[in-house]
Order: sequence, then C-alpha cells, then structure tokens
Amino acid sequence: MRISLRGRFALTFAGLIVFSSAVLSMVLGGRASGMVEQRIGIALADTAAQMADTLDRSMWARSQEVQILASLDVLRDPGDTTAARRLMDRLRQSIPLYSWVGLLGPDGTVLEATDGLLAGKNIGQRPVFAQGRQGLFIGDVHDAVLLAKMLPNPSGEAMKFVDVSAPLIDAHGRFRGVLATHLSWEWAKEVEETFLRSLKGKRSVELFIVAADGNVLLGERGLLGRPLNLEL
Repeated sequence: MRISLRGRFALTFAGLIVFSSAVLSMVLGGRASGMVEQRIGIALADTAAQMADTLDRSMWARSQEVQILASLDVLRDPGDTTAARRLMDRLRQSIPLYSWVGLLGPDGTVLEATDGLLAGKNIGQRPVFAQGRQGLFIGDVHDAVLLAKMLPNPSGEAMKFVDVSAPLIDAHGRFRGVLATHLSWEWAKEVEETFLRSLKGKRSVELFIVAADGNVLLGERGLLGRPLNLEL
C-alpha cells in the first residue's frame, strides 16, 4: 500500500514527537532522580548533624558536672576521703553512665573510688591523670584496660570508655590531685537507638560513628573495631 506525502509527513512528525518525548522523559527522569538523591543526602546529613549535636551536648554536660565536682572542698581538699567516696558513689548511682569515678592523689594514686575499684593503685601514667592535671580533659573513646574484668558487662562486647577528668586545686592554689571519671560508651548506643526509632518506617538508615583512625566505634556489630570502607 502506497503512503501519501501527507501520510509520510504525519508519520515523520509522529516519530519525532515520540523520540522527543522519550528524550524529555529521560532528561526529566534524570533530574528527578538527582533531586531525590539530593534530598535524601540532605536528610541524612541533617540526621548525622543532629546525632553529633546530641552527643556533643551530652558530653558537654558531663564535663561541666566534673568541673563543678572538682571545685567542691570535699574533693579538692579532702580531710576525710570517706566523704569524698560517698559523694562519688552518689554521682554514679544518679547518673549510671559514670562507670567509674576516682579521687587521685598528686602522684596519680587512687585515694578513693566508686565501689573501691583500683583504690591504692597508681595510674599516674594514664591520660586521665596525666592530661587531667593540666586542666579539663576529655579523651577519645578507648577500650577498658584496668577495669575490663572488674565491672559488670552484660552485653559481652568489649567495654569502651570516654575519660573526663579535672585537676583538684585547693583554696591556696595548690595542686591536690585529679578527679577522674570513665564514662560508659553505652550512652552513645542509646542515642543511636533513639535516632533509629525516630526514622523507623521512613527509610532504611544505618548510623556509624568512626574514630579518627577510620575504625568503627558505633554501628553494625560485625564492623565494630574495623575500618569502614565506603564504596562511592
């Protein structure tokens, strides 16, 4: 069957329209996909920023508590270390994320501590004392060393702490020791779980906290303590 010139033009224009529509759909589809990816990226960045801010504010609160306690006479100039022990025990009972609190003498010897753990032991070489004697010290997350076998560990996972300490200076400006604390890293897991619950049903999200050396501090259990390699 022969097709008229008008018919050929009609078919040609129809083909061009179909082709143009396909190209336009691909372009718009690509733009829409890019916009979706951008929105997801912004949302995830916002979630990460919120979690970081929550962790930062919690750590700031703990550091303020340690500084305030270090300014009390019962700790900075203890005539009776038993009273200091009672105060530290109350702190740990009131805020359980304090796994251990210790009153250290000028040479780093533990004079008193919660539950009596490490009492009489010299930890002068540990950063919690060596850095804490210089001023307020907030350390990096680290594995439990001396307390690993002394504290209860229901999870069975390697215990990790964050050190916060401050110097004890008496009313005459003399250095009398250090108030040292070990904060349980479990509090970061609680923050993570809170954020994941808020995102449940919205999107599949995994949260990771990675140390400066690239190892995973918080996240999927199988990746803990290992480098996080992301394929971009």
